Amino acid sequence: LQPGFEIEEKVPVKTNTTIPVPPVGMKDDLDR
Repeated sequence: LQPGFEIEEKVPVKTNTTIPVPPVGMKDDLDR
């Protein structure tokens, strides 16, 4: 199991960019 797979499962940002609750950090990055 790869570390990226784990994150993707919990936070499918790549699949769905319109995530209702983006992960902390990713949201900060997108906000800026």
